Amino acid sequence: MSDVNNKREQVAGLIQSVVVLGGGTAGWMTASYLKKAFPNLHITVAEAPAIPKIGVGEATVPNLQKVFFDFLGLKEDEWMRHCNAAFKVGIRFENWKKPRSQGTDDHFYHLFGLLPEVDGVPISHYWALKNCQGGREPFTYACYKEPPLLDAKLAPRYLDGTRAMYYAWHFDAHLVADYLRDIAVGWGVEHVVDKLDRVELAADGAIGTLHMSSGRKLTADLFVDCSGFRGLLLNGALGEPFLDMSDHLLCDSAVAAQVPHDDEKYGVDPYTSSIAMDSGWTWKIPMLGRFGSGYVYSSRFANEEQAVKDFCKLWNLDPAKTNLNKIRFRVGRNRRAWVKNCVSIGLSSCFLEPLESTGIYFIYAAIYQLAKHFPDKSFNPVLMDRFNQEINTMFDECRDFIQAHYCLSPRNDTPFWLANRNELRLADDLQQKLAAYKAGLAINQPLSSEDNYYTNFDNEFGNYWTNSSFYCVLEGLGQVPNQPYPRIRYSEASLAKAERVFADIKQVSKELMHTLPTNHQFLQKLHSGAELTADTRVRVRRQVPVERANGGNGAHVSNGSDGGQQVSVDAFKTAMGSLATGVTVVTSLDGSGAPCAVTATSCASVSLDPPTCLVCVHRSARVRTALEARGSFAVNILNDAQQAVSLQCAAPVADRLGEIAWAPGGETGCPIVENVLAWMECDVVAVHAAGDHDIIVGRVRSVHAADGAPLVYWRSNYVKSHVDGVRSEFEARLEPGGTRTSEVREIRPSAGQRQTGNA
Repeated sequence: MSDVNNKREQVAGLIQSVVVLGGGTAGWMTASYLKKAFPNLHITVAEAPAIPKIGVGEATVPNLQKVFFDFLGLKEDEWMRHCNAAFKVGIRFENWKKPRSQGTDDHFYHLFGLLPEVDGVPISHYWALKNCQGGREPFTYACYKEPPLLDAKLAPRYLDGTRAMYYAWHFDAHLVADYLRDIAVGWGVEHVVDKLDRVELAADGAIGTLHMSSGRKLTADLFVDCSGFRGLLLNGALGEPFLDMSDHLLCDSAVAAQVPHDDEKYGVDPYTSSIAMDSGWTWKIPMLGRFGSGYVYSSRFANEEQAVKDFCKLWNLDPAKTNLNKIRFRVGRNRRAWVKNCVSIGLSSCFLEPLESTGIYFIYAAIYQLAKHFPDKSFNPVLMDRFNQEINTMFDECRDFIQAHYCLSPRNDTPFWLANRNELRLADDLQQKLAAYKAGLAINQPLSSEDNYYTNFDNEFGNYWTNSSFYCVLEGLGQVPNQPYPRIRYSEASLAKAERVFADIKQVSKELMHTLPTNHQFLQKLHSGAELTADTRVRVRRQVPVERANGGNGAHVSNGSDGGQQVSVDAFKTAMGSLATGVTVVTSLDGSGAPCAVTATSCASVSLDPPTCLVCVHRSARVRTALEARGSFAVNILNDAQQAVSLQCAAPVADRLGEIAWAPGGETGCPIVENVLAWMECDVVAVHAAGDHDIIVGRVRSVHAADGAPLVYWRSNYVKSHVDGVRSEFEARLEPGGTRTSEVREIRPSAGQRQTGNA
């Protein structure tokens, strides 16, 4: 009985019920997340009727899917279809250096993703050195593959759904709230449509009872305040002060509307636009058929009438016929976001103008931290203090980063821009970061790879505005380091590697330019409900006799060379995707001895005597040039635990081997990836052009195969092969006493030769 009593006492001490005051995006994101995290909680959302919601379109950041929707078990394409969602690969800033009246192209991008590194130094620093030496290419166009693709309004995904760029989303916030409401209610969350009348405090000063207008009384162990700028629970009932920060950021108002758009004629921008105005800036958030837009301004420099006039002039709107949403907001945060048994989330907790799309991020980041520090009924102050510290740091760092956009802008053509240059209160932390930037140092350089950064939220949360972000914005505003980073000037080898990285970025961008669909095309397919696979609507041409290579007659489907309908690339990819293949990584060394690699599924045996194989490599691939120049290559056949290796070696980065362990082959020196299922070192004996690929034929010089199952690729997915330790007959023939030894020798790299990256 004592064990039973102990368990009862433990359960009795746990939070049993939660009331979320306020619906909207913040309320329903909170309710759905907490219900998923703690299924036994009784959660009630009390939502007042007819309370207008703020947004007319929201922009987000890339971790939304991983941190929030993946946690809920909601697939990206599913929620996108429900919420009229579109893609955002970054932010395009326009006229932040010069006003439109000067008639010059003034734009720069703030893009997602981390910068490649060369010998531990971001390529931003190598760009800065080139800039000091007279280079004139803008930072983002030199260091990212995305800008030309965004200029062309291309999608960040192929039509089969494969990702080609890091991206976030645009969506209708009202639809998101409604979508999550339906899901949460289906999971058992109670929905109460009622207005708060008054709050009754408990004896200890905590929230006790919510008295609703209908006479209903709501009690709970924990209350979450999602009541927006009103802050009815934390600021109102508990009296927690809101820290005004209008001395850091001047904008305090907005006028917004939905603007119709001709997608067929103009395409759909795969980015958010931030257009500088006389007294603030205007956002543009594209979605199918329309875009959400709003002019964020300072009421100190423009009244509402002037703001409406400027906003409508920008988009050629008639103020009398446009449904305008006029907003006043407070800038700052609560001194504490969590007080006693009440946590504030969303606008009731903190607010920054949406210049860097932090609004939705603040919501789910706070929910994540609440779940991480979720209390029992004792409300341990250590948990509460740690939560408050995390939220305060999150807000303050975002405030400082946004402030940098204003205080470093060279614009001085209006009183608003002059005030931003001369009057803002700058935090010490921001001043230190700007001083480091000017001295040529990296700012907030993440200690992780790009994929790990976006898949480990604790890592990202603690290092949100990285060196990449600072370089995008500061250089975009015309601010460059006073001097290049001294260290890199001491290594000619590092400078040579950096040049290859810059060239690879250009090459990858060029390849994507010719293969990606437009953003409009992808979104049309997505929102039509069609499955995101390659286009299988193959129109078979009439069959005509053609002369075969052996002199006979036969029939074929044309490639369009005789003027008929052409088989689409997507249809061909779909057909070939039905053929299950093993996955290999083809490696070689370039002229400087640096390793290069590419993932390839086109690999086959050509001859057994002498042992010969072939691989197919895209003609523009870096490894293609290297293996022909070197005259040798290695084929690494991956096992079923090496999916990450396959993805890394297919990624649009310069150093594809990265941290993958490898050793030089004993015959050719080409990289042999550690623990692969099999490998072959080959000398190039023939190269045959075939469309956009080359067929590379290699004479096998050394070979090895191990027990295990292969990594198999089928219909754009990795699949299990159900092979259990089968050894190849070919390898058995190479062993002493075998029937075929030929000229092939087995040469295993020694343990002392193992390397990672560009050793």
